[in-house]
Amino acid sequence: MDKYVHSVLSSLDFPCHDYYKFSDRPTPYVISKRYGYPPVSIYKTWKTLKTNGTLNGLILLPALNRKFYYIITGVSLSNIHTMENNLDHLYFLEYFYLIKIYKAMHKGVKISCSDAIFVSILAESPTRGYSSSIILCSIMGIDYQNIIDINGTLGDTLYTRDQTKLLSYLSYSDISTLSFARISEAMNISERSARRQVDALLQQGKLDLLPVMDQTKIPEINTAAAVIMKSSIKNNKIDEISIAHSPLKIWVKERPSFYCIFFIYSTLEHLDVISEELYKNHIDYFLFIRFRTVFNAMIRENFFDK
Repeated sequence: MDKYVHSVLSSLDFPCHDYYKFSDRPTPYVISKRYGYPPVSIYKTWKTLKTNGTLNGLILLPALNRKFYYIITGVSLSNIHTMENNLDHLYFLEYFYLIKIYKAMHKGVKISCSDAIFVSILAESPTRGYSSSIILCSIMGIDYQNIIDINGTLGDTLYTRDQTKLLSYLSYSDISTLSFARISEAMNISERSARRQVDALLQQGKLDLLPVMDQTKIPEINTAAAVIMKSSIKNNKIDEISIAHSPLKIWVKERPSFYCIFFIYSTLEHLDVISEELYKNHIDYFLFIRFRTVFNAMIRENFFDK
């Protein structure tokens, strides 16, 4: 696999333990410095991934307590097209992944070879969140019994008044369009204060990055993701899962009830080994391949209003 492509994909783990400042955000210059590759090579790779439709945006997401996640199985391209055509009306839908479940074990039930979507929904309560997922099924013409609820204990993220104001400005913006000059002007603060406050939000995990990607645009690279329920892991620690130490790992995203690990695999046999390891340890998991991200740009107009 092209080392430059791998470095670009790996940089999308922002923000993480070592790279949490706004100045650490993924740009060709930062990536070349982080991995020690020639800036011109990273820039060409970055431009190619943007031009061919692989990387379509880097969206800042707010870490809210009222986010709920669901997997809806048995979808078709026709179902997806129907939902995409109705995004303007889906004020509660933040984003979704179009995925294929390679293998899964959820609550003792095996699932395999199913086209599905992974959705992120904003709602006031678990009941409202589930009701919104039923609305999605209705729009797509899918039985609501295909909904898999992967939510557990909700997070507890608190914000000051100033953080809420800044968060409402930054959320759902493409990070590549932001600068401290623009932020300071919009917030009526100095650039130094803007830098300090934005870095604090990133370091405290109150902002996350959503890479809007179409993995199918890079057929020479096999990408996958594993959603692993925390309740099935000893001590709820991802360190117990050897997949997290794979040299092919791209990044790990943590949510209140699960971890989502993005990685690159060589062959389907490699996926089978990973799946067998998870199954052997009685871990509740979903293993996805070849996913495409769809971000609902309309969510910004409804942020903090619903």
